[in-house]
Amino acid sequence: MRHDTWPTHEALRSLTVEMGTNMATNQSECFARIFHQIALAAPPEWAVRCAWISAAINGQLPIPLDRKRLNQPVSHAEAFLLGFTGTRMSLKALVLLACVLDHIEHALGADHMAILPIRWEKHGALQRTRTLSMAKAGEADTWHR
Repeated sequence: MRHDTWPTHEALRSLTVEMGTNMATNQSECFARIFHQIALAAPPEWAVRCAWISAAINGQLPIPLDRKRLNQPVSHAEAFLLGFTGTRMSLKALVLLACVLDHIEHALGADHMAILPIRWEKHGALQRTRTLSMAKAGEADTWHR
């Protein structure tokens, strides 16, 4: 995906459906809050899309978030755990989500305040990968003894 284009409406709709059905509720809530807060800080052409993604995710939650909760900043710990715990989404949806988040980060700048939860989520995912690879390496060492 180029940095000057967005995925189609249909692709985003299928992404938000997967986020609402295949993610844990706390993960979906975090992403709804992240996209809502990006929408508040982003230029109009980004704000509309991010607000729509947030509303689509929020509409699928068992108990939709109210404005007060949507406006509550995502803590570093919440965002880190969002990446560290993993999810059961399809590979296509995970790649699309990563592309959308990278797209937003590129457009707003990595130092933008609204981007910080995305950076912590990525840090959590990287740490998860490291932990799993270390566990796998330890398992292989144990196997060959």
